[in-house]
Amino acid sequence: MRSTPRLAALLLLAAPLSYPGGSLAAQNPTTARLWHAVALDFDGPSGLSETSTPNPFLDFRMDVTWSGPGGRRVVVPGYYAADGDAAESGASAGTRWRALFVPDFRGDWQWAVSFVRGPGVAVQGGGTPTAFDGARGSLRVIESDKLAPDFRARGLLRQDGHRYPRFAGTGEWFLEVGTGSPENVLAYADIDGTVDRGGEVPNFLHTFQPHRPDFAAFGGGPSWRGNLGEGLLGAINYLSSRRLNSMLVMAFTGYGDGDDVWPWLDRDDPLRFDCSKLDQWQRVLDHATRRGLHVQMLLGETENESYFEVREGGGTFADSRRLYYREMAARFAHTLGLSWNLCEEIGWTMSTPYSLGTTYAQRRAFASYLKAVDPYDHPVLLHTHWNNRTGVGQNGIYDPLTDPNNPAPEVNGASLQGPYDAHRSVLERSDNESANNHAMVVRWVRRSTAAGNPWLCGSHEQMPPFWGSVTDGHERDPTHDFTRKDLLWGNLLGGGSGVLHWAGPAFRPTSGDDVTLEDFRTRQDLWRQSVVAHDLFLEHLPFHRMEPMDQLVDDPLAYCLAEPGAIYAVYRRDATGPVQLDLQGSTAEFSVRWFDPLQGGALQRGSVATVTGPGPVTLGAPPRAALRGDWLILVEQTRRRPGTGCSTASLEFDGAAETGGRLRIRFADLPTHQLRGLLFGGPTTPFDLPTGLGCTSPCRVDLRPDVWLSDVADLSLQIPGDPALIGVSFRVQGFLSRPCLEATPAYDVELLAPR
Repeated sequence: MRSTPRLAALLLLAAPLSYPGGSLAAQNPTTARLWHAVALDFDGPSGLSETSTPNPFLDFRMDVTWSGPGGRRVVVPGYYAADGDAAESGASAGTRWRALFVPDFRGDWQWAVSFVRGPGVAVQGGGTPTAFDGARGSLRVIESDKLAPDFRARGLLRQDGHRYPRFAGTGEWFLEVGTGSPENVLAYADIDGTVDRGGEVPNFLHTFQPHRPDFAAFGGGPSWRGNLGEGLLGAINYLSSRRLNSMLVMAFTGYGDGDDVWPWLDRDDPLRFDCSKLDQWQRVLDHATRRGLHVQMLLGETENESYFEVREGGGTFADSRRLYYREMAARFAHTLGLSWNLCEEIGWTMSTPYSLGTTYAQRRAFASYLKAVDPYDHPVLLHTHWNNRTGVGQNGIYDPLTDPNNPAPEVNGASLQGPYDAHRSVLERSDNESANNHAMVVRWVRRSTAAGNPWLCGSHEQMPPFWGSVTDGHERDPTHDFTRKDLLWGNLLGGGSGVLHWAGPAFRPTSGDDVTLEDFRTRQDLWRQSVVAHDLFLEHLPFHRMEPMDQLVDDPLAYCLAEPGAIYAVYRRDATGPVQLDLQGSTAEFSVRWFDPLQGGALQRGSVATVTGPGPVTLGAPPRAALRGDWLILVEQTRRRPGTGCSTASLEFDGAAETGGRLRIRFADLPTHQLRGLLFGGPTTPFDLPTGLGCTSPCRVDLRPDVWLSDVADLSLQIPGDPALIGVSFRVQGFLSRPCLEATPAYDVELLAPR
């Protein structure tokens, strides 16, 4: 078997394992790296193929249980992989079975395999053990060797009950900025078995020819059969080079706008998957992970919403849907940055055969099942039609799911079809969610939070439907003013989780739309403006602690995101005339600085440098008061002292006699969102950290999310009793903020006695 570049490196090889009734397909790895996908391969029964009876997808079930440090337990579904190299060989038959695992802790892991057979066992359970059932092994997980933007340097992107996701490895918060078009990005001519069955643009498949030069120009990628895949992989390279971090991928467009993407051999047989096609999809998604792109995977669209249930003659949850979700989880849940989206415009019944709108109970059941088969608990989102006149728009779908008396924890977010109107020169802020994107985002942020289940609220398909986000320089919106003001900043200042830009059908005959877009350079300045907004949030705002509070500003066209008494971000769509911010009861002094959302750059001083509460204060005029335009005003308590560099301090002590002692470092007056990690030097033996992680000198310790400081800046570390230990130096590094602090924070150090 030829190895494929998407799988984890096999650093050390174990002797082949033996077990009753089967043998390993190859030597499985005994050492792997943190956050790198590990493939376990096994040889199973002979005589199987994509079309055989028994059906390898339905009548067999493989699960691998992983047990790791601290009692960690992860059950990973496996899948039939034909000959194990189908992306290259195109094989439809073979004996290979595979399970992909992403270790999230360093240390020793053990695995055990369950492999059973029986009619419908993949979705109905039960079955009889066969072949390699009972196989066992172990794995030593060491540190990742990757650097950002590769997600393997940052870890699994998790939501963890917050309205923003963050990386499990570094704790960095994540805001998505990227592309939501084309939705049928996998309708790509180089992918096996991909055909157009008669969508809105007949006989069309993507080639991404304009991005083929970007394949080599930006570092290549895991192409197949020579140079196949270079167009799509080059497009991902380009998006990454523009520092976008998210893209939308639809896994099933059958009977929909494109009618050209499905994971099966045939659109009308959802029980037979195409192994080589899915292996090639996997290479594409793995490449996105390595280039720092989160993937939102839409599992269907409104025209096929009830495809599985209608095909099976009714019912509320078809076995074929369960099989589909399980196969998608088995093959793609190892993707570090992944969100599931159940369906585009869910709940909207149309005239097509499979577009019957699902019910509230079905949606909850679908989400619960997907959570159960996904070992990594990726967020599950719902996309809706925004127009509530249909009776099934946002209110009709989302209100029951955010009922504080009956919350739906299996649903993690709203994928919003946003109503900004580029026909109008002025769009006033309104509490009516159908009036503008910002008010709509605020509604669902507040309602989901009140229900105890804060949602990710991403703006993923902007209106008007004929246009969406226009191309650079287009006469309708040449500098993307409407998109920037109403969609991008409207989402972020509303507490939203980010934006995916969507291309409307107006551009189909010229630069491409949601089905035909081939060249992402047509919106290069839009990508730049999106990254400008993203960077402002990541560098200057503890946005995960801030709430939408427009009521604090007297400008009806302004948005406000605030942590009252500490920091306020005020966005003015048109910064003409004075604006007042209500500091309420705070008597502190605040600095006032301005940021240009169109051009980006540094924070600037306007006509007012500082303000002091309590009550309303006037924020003054922007740095270029004569120029009309939108501005972001950052009002921050002066004691927070954001600056231009990281603080460094050192301390000396003799730890030779303190075997097993503990070093406690307390920081005074340090905003906890700025404490990211510590740098240590000195010891020749590993620190025994509270997280169970080892570290040799010199090294960096990034605090794990489960030990991040939330209320007090106080950290204790176990130190070794090493005679060579002469001291420890540390550095406070920005968690959200680059730069970090202007001044060294006050601290005290205590060397505790051994336990």
